Amino acid sequence: DISMPKLNGIEVIRRLSKELEHSRILVLTMHAEEEYVLHVVRAGASGFLLKDSASEELIDAVRMLAGGRGYFGSHASRVLAQQVKQPNSRMEDPYRDLTDREREVFHLIVEGMTTKEIARHLSISTKTAENHRFRAMDKLGARNSAELIRYAVKHGLLD
Repeated sequence: DISMPKLNGIEVIRRLSKELEHSRILVLTMHAEEEYVLHVVRAGASGFLLKDSASEELIDAVRMLAGGRGYFGSHASRVLAQQVKQPNSRMEDPYRDLTDREREVFHLIVEGMTTKEIARHLSISTKTAENHRFRAMDKLGARNSAELIRYAVKHGLLD
């Protein structure tokens, strides 16, 4: 899944697709947001289904991937088709795609706060703060806090 402790699902997909080139990765998630579909496909997923999909569709997806093909449920197919029609619509400005909370966490990281400090400051759990941090990093293409700071400097986002 996309929300996991320590390492987010998108990073797991990225690593697995590099280390196990011939494997097929099916994402089964509750996250229906357009950004997740696009990020998991870019990370290397071969399929995408929402958790509320029918069991028959899950079986079909597994069979398709086992046969070397991809499988994207109707929701993911619509998102991908829209991306083909308007390729720059979502990824032109990744900062714009951050949620308000992700943007808030991003700025606190840039100010030098740790994940635990951010959690205390925002009155949220450390895990929730960590998830916001990973999502912001993924959306902005950053691998660590230094790259987030570099992004902020490059795009004039410092206060």
